[in-house]
Amino acid sequence: MSSSTPSASQGWDTHCHVFDPVKHPYISDTPYAPPRRAAEHLMAAVPASNFVIVMSVPEGTSTAHTLEAIELLHSAGRKGRGTVVMDPIRMVPDELQKLQHAGVRSVRIHTLRIGEDIDVLKTIFEDTARRIDTAGLKWCIDAQLSLKTWSTLIPTMTKLHGEFGTVFVVDHMFCCSPDDADNPLLDDLLDLVRRGIMYVKLSGLDRYSAGKGFEAFGPLVKRLVRADRGGGILFGSDWPHVVMGQGGQLSEVDTVAHLRFLQDTCESVGEGVWQKVWNDNAERLYA
Repeated sequence: MSSSTPSASQGWDTHCHVFDPVKHPYISDTPYAPPRRAAEHLMAAVPASNFVIVMSVPEGTSTAHTLEAIELLHSAGRKGRGTVVMDPIRMVPDELQKLQHAGVRSVRIHTLRIGEDIDVLKTIFEDTARRIDTAGLKWCIDAQLSLKTWSTLIPTMTKLHGEFGTVFVVDHMFCCSPDDADNPLLDDLLDLVRRGIMYVKLSGLDRYSAGKGFEAFGPLVKRLVRADRGGGILFGSDWPHVVMGQGGQLSEVDTVAHLRFLQDTCESVGEGVWQKVWNDNAERLYA
């Protein structure tokens, strides 16, 4: 394994969160309530230059803290982008254009709230894609769904990509465990990656490792990056690593060790693969 820390000169962390329960209070029924972690903490904790702030459940649909974090990143000389959770009634062209100007490039469909009913998800995907297109934007749609659910939605995603050019971003490697490395459901999904319809985040390794350690994901990571020699694959730290179901406690995760593992795994697939995962794919997707 490489002993050096991956260079942050270009790197993108495409999945991280910020929290501030005092300045930006959580929704009343939040299932977890993490302590304050802001953009300055993020920059100190993750050795990347550029970040995509992803809204999480405690924030509800208030984009205020995400936009504040993006502005702070910009003032620090970093690139900052946002993935927001929105009330559909607010997804009108003027509002979306304001968010575009502030650095938002993606809408997140948060299934912790709505579940994974296929018909509901189809409707939300279609409505979101149409509203983004009406605003004249090229945002992606981001979601954290199970492998089976993503697979079932392939016809919907293919249709929306054909109609609107919509691109879909998968959180946490389809929520797979290390045992899913040979899962046949991945075949058609990785075809979407090759066709530019889907991007997949290498994120949440600690959360989904089923106690086996992040290195158990080696075979799955290789399968994902081999699909298009690193094309369509992104890195996400999932910082600050909220422990779900424990009231918002944070776990200690060695982000540098994760990065070294992913870098070594990608470089074992081929020259230039890590450069795509660490920088080039995100630079293009979140331009």
